[in-house]
Amino acid sequence: MKNQKGETPLHCAAVAGSRECLNILLKNGGDLSVTNNEDDTVIDTILSFLPRPSSFLRDSLNSKV
Repeated sequence: MKNQKGETPLHCAAVAGSRECLNILLKNGGDLSVTNNEDDTVIDTILSFLPRPSSFLRDSLNSKV
């Protein structure tokens, strides 16, 4: 489900800086590669808006291994 900007709930959680929401969405099948209308992936949005994005991505990806 996307909004008018093509953003998924993951994009919105990243813009809001909500690590908890991002984790919940990812645990329930959220896709980091989905793009919005500007071709920004969720990862692009995390890198732009989330404080200390590399630690979040590292922890999220390590939990999948």
